[in-house]
Amino acid sequence: MISLSPCAMTENDFLRTLSFQSAIHDVQVYGLIMLDANAQVVTWNRGATQLLGYTEPEVLGQHFEFIFTPEDRAGKVPEAEVENALRQGYAYDDRWHVRRDQTRIFVNGGLCLLKSDAGQPLGFVKIIRDQTERKTNLDKIKELNDQLVQAHAQLENYTTTLEEKINQRTHELNERNAELQDFCYSIAHDVRAPLRSMQAMSQVVIEDYGSILDPKGTEYLGRIVRAGEQLDRLTLDLLDYTRCSREEIHLTSISLEKVIDDVLYTLGENITQQNAIVSVHSPLPLVKGQHAYAMQIFGNFISNALKFVLPTKKPVIEIWAEAAAQRVRIYVKDNGIGVPLEHQTKIFFLFERLHPQGSFEGTGVGLAIARKAAQRMKGDVGIVPGVTEGSIFWLDLEPAA
Repeated sequence: MISLSPCAMTENDFLRTLSFQSAIHDVQVYGLIMLDANAQVVTWNRGATQLLGYTEPEVLGQHFEFIFTPEDRAGKVPEAEVENALRQGYAYDDRWHVRRDQTRIFVNGGLCLLKSDAGQPLGFVKIIRDQTERKTNLDKIKELNDQLVQAHAQLENYTTTLEEKINQRTHELNERNAELQDFCYSIAHDVRAPLRSMQAMSQVVIEDYGSILDPKGTEYLGRIVRAGEQLDRLTLDLLDYTRCSREEIHLTSISLEKVIDDVLYTLGENITQQNAIVSVHSPLPLVKGQHAYAMQIFGNFISNALKFVLPTKKPVIEIWAEAAAQRVRIYVKDNGIGVPLEHQTKIFFLFERLHPQGSFEGTGVGLAIARKAAQRMKGDVGIVPGVTEGSIFWLDLEPAA
């Protein structure tokens, strides 16, 4: 940037400037143009020729407006520059000028007033320096910055729109899920009454009329009773699943020791009947959860360990806990039939069964209930992959504060 303030000069200064201008006539870095009081060219150094393409003989006596762009001339910019120099002693000039070949050059400089010793204007000195590359780079930076601002605005707009759509879809999905859960709860609840009536009447027929039925009729009624019992278990599981989704839940500090003790007490008869061995590695930590939901999860894990085992094996169940990274993971290991790797995610969804109906008891809902209960407690459930014998199920929960 060329500094011109203050630069108004007296007549003696002007004479010295003429000598100076003569001395730097061959300098090509700066364009130095001497103008008379009418802003007509008096001298034109080689720097001006280098920058603007005109030779000195071509421009002598011309008004200096010819180096300005047509739009600046139409806007009276040369006249305004002269007026500013007359009023202030100098006028800055950072703008595009026109070369002889009509290409444009961006210059930095200005117009400095020359005055007599009596204070009368004698002329002007115009100094310019090529700043085209700098101007081009700055314009590119501005263009890129504008594009970045525009892209950022578009991204924000897209993000806002996307968030609105996600919120809308989430709201709609929650409404549909709530409607589906209400429907499922209503169906499961309403089905139980006629189902119990069917079971009761089938049992009455067996007891009161069993003696006059042939073996085939007795078998058919027995199938009806067993199918009714299976359907009743399924409706109860569905009720548990929807209840787990619908109920309000308040998380508190719960004792895993107490949860496991209560589950083992509830399943005590089955454990005794199967001569199962259950090992609990105490102490088990306190976690943040809900006692009934935790019992639901471990009740499913342990009852599955008792259920899905070969008849030739005695169930062996091991329970322990590990704490890491602000989470507590509780494991339930069994020596049952195991879960193939391709099914280890599917089994936690509704009605996912690994075995045909009748091979093992179950409705295909229990582990889905466990998953839903874990989610309600801000936890998760899963199965350890790569186990060669049996299965290891786990539950993750936050440690108690």
